[in-house]
Amino acid sequence: MATEFDITETYLKFLKEDKDMTMPIAAIESLVSMLRIKSPSTSSELINLVSKNIDLLKSSIPNNISLSAGCDLFMRFILRNTNVYGEWETFSQNLVENGELFVQRAKESREKSAEFGVPFIKDDDVILVHSYSRVVYSLLLKAKKEKLTRFKVLVTESRPTGNGYFMAKKLREADIPVEVIVDNAVGYVLHNVDKILVGAEGVAESGGIINHIYFHWLQTIYLTVATASAIWMKNIIENLNVVGKNFWKLDLLISLLMNTSSH
Repeated sequence: MATEFDITETYLKFLKEDKDMTMPIAAIESLVSMLRIKSPSTSSELINLVSKNIDLLKSSIPNNISLSAGCDLFMRFILRNTNVYGEWETFSQNLVENGELFVQRAKESREKSAEFGVPFIKDDDVILVHSYSRVVYSLLLKAKKEKLTRFKVLVTESRPTGNGYFMAKKLREADIPVEVIVDNAVGYVLHNVDKILVGAEGVAESGGIINHIYFHWLQTIYLTVATASAIWMKNIIENLNVVGKNFWKLDLLISLLMNTSSH
């Protein structure tokens, strides 16, 4: 009798147990768990099983942009590896192990993104951030704790979710000066801002950024004043957030994740 497995329940459980886990990583973790339990016996069964569970997961989660990025990346990872091994037994033995390594490297990508961004944060900077972004928070925390940089953060409240208040709470807990502003006040405070840091729900194949409500408003105001000021704006993203079926980009991300030595 086939073992019962609920991909959506597993996905939500991962997010509930680890508040710092992102949607793409939770999706990949769920798919790896599914393969560990189901143990498909052929490559055809494997691909159909993964594809079916991805469709179930995407259809059961309302906002599935970030989730889709993780699912598409893992599906490409599966397709790339089905032809690597000469026999199914060898492949099946290594599949879950490589999948777990894939997840571990994916988790490390947030810290790597933060490391790249830390040198840009200077003493006495006033930094504007939009809503709550795990990777932006990691960057600011690293700048504060490891580089002892002194700066102030302005965070938009991010209606209707109010995620900006959650971001402000975490920054205060880290002893980082922070002030919450209403979304419509961005234009008013921008002349006092040195840098703008924002995350991303997803990155489109064209390079476009998919983000929380009001991000387009913030970006439009920034572009209006950018030519007359020294303010710069950076998107800090985890490399799992590429959305779409552009295989060469997905292959590049997979190669980066699997070939980077952990440390």
